[in-house]
Amino acid sequence: MTYVRLEGSTVTALVVFVPEEYIDGVPCAGIGYAVPQGYRGQGRAKEIIRAGIADMQYGLGLQGIPAFYVEAIVGADNSASRRVAEQLISTTPEAMTDGLSGLPAFRYIRLIEKAGSG
Repeated sequence: MTYVRLEGSTVTALVVFVPEEYIDGVPCAGIGYAVPQGYRGQGRAKEIIRAGIADMQYGLGLQGIPAFYVEAIVGADNSASRRVAEQLISTTPEAMTDGLSGLPAFRYIRLIEKAGSG
């Protein structure tokens, strides 16, 4: 699932949710997010991630899926994205080495439950 915020025809924020391996039998969506340079520092990443999670929560709930995980792998040198992940996903990330780049990274995971179930 891909969500974008537009101003006219200009993308001002983007978040992508990609199916990942289940965690303890619960579906997991890997997320990636981006905000173009001229739109950063305005809360746009947080806004679109919150909206995307809420939409996924609603849609999966309609399918009888009461919970899912979100996971973000963020480069250790990307302080802005790490701040977003720490505010919205987890304050206790796991240090790791990114499997694609081979660079230091952090893994953020959060369980999202159906409203009223947790």
